[in-house]
Amino acid sequence: MTDVFDRELAAYYDRMIRWEKRLAFERPLFEALWKKYRTQSVLDAACGSGAHMELFAQQGLDVTGRDASSGMVEMANERMKNIGESRRPVAKVARWNRLSLRRKFDAVLCLGNSLPYVTDPGELAESLARLFRCVKAGGFLMIQYKNFAMLRARGERFLPLSTHRDASGAETIAVRQYDWHGGAVDFLAIILERPNAGAEWQMRHWTTRLATWPPKKIIAELKKKGARTRLCGSIGLDPFDPEKSDDVVIVAERAAK
Repeated sequence: MTDVFDRELAAYYDRMIRWEKRLAFERPLFEALWKKYRTQSVLDAACGSGAHMELFAQQGLDVTGRDASSGMVEMANERMKNIGESRRPVAKVARWNRLSLRRKFDAVLCLGNSLPYVTDPGELAESLARLFRCVKAGGFLMIQYKNFAMLRARGERFLPLSTHRDASGAETIAVRQYDWHGGAVDFLAIILERPNAGAEWQMRHWTTRLATWPPKKIIAELKKKGARTRLCGSIGLDPFDPEKSDDVVIVAERAAK
């Protein structure tokens, strides 16, 4: 698993994600999920900067966070200060193939195109096994990542341009693109920034390799662990359309006792 988002790029992460718009769309979808599965506890296993953790805590869930990036975890725990101390979630650093928790959860989530950062088949199998091991009887694991097969077939390379201006007038423009290579893809993030309107633009960039795992590979690994799986096209559990769905969403349920 790459550490591309650790430290340097982590500082720009929230400037690249339109959280207000995204969470406004996702909030009712998650509420429907919690109701469907009678969810009370959730492990956000790719918690990033903690935006989802904060949302889930606001929705009344018992929330735990994990992420491979120490930079992201620091940001998440800073964000958690918005939550009352008695209910404040905690995020810690953990790689999925080494994930070891004493407790289990009603829901385990791996969202936001995180799983493709695991590029080794052995690490993938162990990561999926440990993630599913954290699911309570009657609970579920949800994995979300980009429908790379569709993007590749269309020849799409660029994600939507993201811009940010803070109260001081500092500006950031994030350009993100994919470069296709066989069974993998290089993800390139270019950050343009200037401290004020009169300053020169400065550029920084990072590249990391992502795996384009086909859904059947993920599903096969989870079925080995006894999971009952569903392939969906969104966290709203819409049917997956390989030619139209932006996301691959795999739900792996553990049978109730």
